[in-house]
Amino acid sequence: MLLWIPLLICGQTPVEINFSNREALALEITVKDLYIGLVNPATGPIEIPGAIEGKIYANTNWVLISSTQEDFISLEGNTIPINRLKWRVGGKDYSPFKMGDVHLLEGNPTSEDGMYFSVDLMLDLKWKDEAGEYSTKLMFTVMKQ
Repeated sequence: MLLWIPLLICGQTPVEINFSNREALALEITVKDLYIGLVNPATGPIEIPGAIEGKIYANTNWVLISSTQEDFISLEGNTIPINRLKWRVGGKDYSPFKMGDVHLLEGNPTSEDGMYFSVDLMLDLKWKDEAGEYSTKLMFTVMKQ
């Protein structure tokens, strides 16, 4: 006669857990509209320290780019080349803006508080530039490096 005795066996079963941590990039610019004021070409280039400030938040390596598609244009239709506006970050030498993309800054993942940045500007007007109210737009983009 056979006796059937159930055996209890402890077992292990793995549970696989997966997730995706998406790349997160965010940009805060504190100045949305910058009015430089009355500029006199006789006094030479005008410097605007800390003209554009902001914070970058990223969990990946990043690059900050500025771009423009137009020169300075007056209400009367006169133009001043965008390369007369120069930029610098961290006290380095000034570099001129140009049509298209300009690489401003790059970095590693930031803390949760973000990374502060400041861009100094310098505008160089010439006597030959027509008087008027001029404007242009700069687009700032933070993207994965």
